[in-house]
Amino acid sequence: FDLVLSASNASPTTYSWAGGTSMSSPAAVGVAALIISKNGGSMSPASVKAAMEGAVNFDDGGRFAPGLTPQFGHGLLSALEALQ
Repeated sequence: FDLVLSASNASPTTYSWAGGTSMSSPAAVGVAALIISKNGGSMSPASVKAAMEGAVNFDDGGRFAPGLTPQFGHGLLSALEALQ
């Protein structure tokens, strides 16, 4: 999985690499906000979810069958694809 460079709890000037939902949630919310903005500022949660699911790429180099995996979840959300 990918790690994200983020501010550390140690001090405001310290950064560390981290992964998991704490790192992916802000990115997912940002893509959701872009989708909603592109569509006039008002969408149902189901429409936002469908747009996000339609923009997921699953490429793990053939190591796992497509679908949910412990290492890659459901895949990689592409903000660019979500906005097209």
